[in-house]
Amino acid sequence: MEKIRKTATCVLVCALGALLLAVFCADRAAAQSAGTGALTGTVTDPSGKSVPNATVTVVNTGTNQERTTTTGADGVYKFSLLPQPPTG
Repeated sequence: MEKIRKTATCVLVCALGALLLAVFCADRAAAQSAGTGALTGTVTDPSGKSVPNATVTVVNTGTNQERTTTTGADGVYKFSLLPQPPTG
């Protein structure tokens, strides 16, 4: 009976430890992604039709850093993990 009680206690402590670890890791992961943003859009011609394979460039005017992508068949482009400018 004593061995079962120790095993149950160990399982409970391990589960609690895993839960706490998950909570603290989730908080850190969210904090790391808070400094980035995303940009999505569609390139269209004057008649409103989407433009496939168009080159789109986004420029950080503070650093002159550029990122380039190409629109898909539907004219959609996506930039992810763009650094946000510092506040203040």
